[in-house]
Amino acid sequence: MRDKNGRAVRFVGALMDVTGRKQLRDQLSHSQKMEAFGQLAGGVAHDFNNFLTAILGYSDLLVAEIPGRGTGAKYLSEIRSAAGRAASLTRQLLTFSRRQPLEPRVLEVNTLIHNLERSILRLLGENISVLCELMPEKRHIKVDPDQFTQIIINLAVNARDAMPAGGTLVLKTETISTNGKSPRELPSGKYVRISVIDNGMGMSEDVKEHLFEPFFSTKDDRHGSGLGLATCYGIVGQSGGHITVESELAKAPPCASTSLRLPRLPRRPTENGRNCQAAPKPFWW
Repeated sequence: MRDKNGRAVRFVGALMDVTGRKQLRDQLSHSQKMEAFGQLAGGVAHDFNNFLTAILGYSDLLVAEIPGRGTGAKYLSEIRSAAGRAASLTRQLLTFSRRQPLEPRVLEVNTLIHNLERSILRLLGENISVLCELMPEKRHIKVDPDQFTQIIINLAVNARDAMPAGGTLVLKTETISTNGKSPRELPSGKYVRISVIDNGMGMSEDVKEHLFEPFFSTKDDRHGSGLGLATCYGIVGQSGGHITVESELAKAPPCASTSLRLPRLPRRPTENGRNCQAAPKPFWW
């Protein structure tokens, strides 16, 4: 506004907080990017898997014809071994793209975590302790137990690598209600949150931005394919949930927390009129 002499004496304006709008735009962009990655990875993996099926099939036929000892048998064994590793990678890509069929079962969360605790201790080593903070209530989710085991083991191994000098790994379960304040990929409702928390090196914002992309890794080629977290992302999404990572580099000591949010069943379910079984122990138990 100006006075009678034309000089500016007052300014009138409006401010608008666009933080929420920017967050929604970023979530939409990330979701679309991951969907594009999934479509590309799924298409490539499907075609590549067809080639590997032929390689493995003909290798099996040759194994049956060639004597068990000798140079030819040794070379054939190496070919089949390499094809088997490649097939494992394609399965991970198919899981990330949500094309790998799951066999979900109704499981009690705390029992599922408790059955994994000893196996995780064996993986982590003596300089890392495991602490379980489990909710007092018995809550049930519907997941593929083998795939869920793979998720927790992947997250535990990542946490171990982030704590080369040792530390503490926390496995935490709790119930939450999103009430419309959830990530875009997660509808409002009641969920079980399973968190894997470590007090390791933490991670930067740039690393977190690309964390679930296939073949992205902070490790060298000898220690990972970059598909572990991408596979976790696919399994959790296919199970109707969502996975997030939080990390604070400025905190002393730094820490990182990976949280799975999976739909909570509204009441204790039954299958064929009987109460559901507890989660099976992993095969290496």
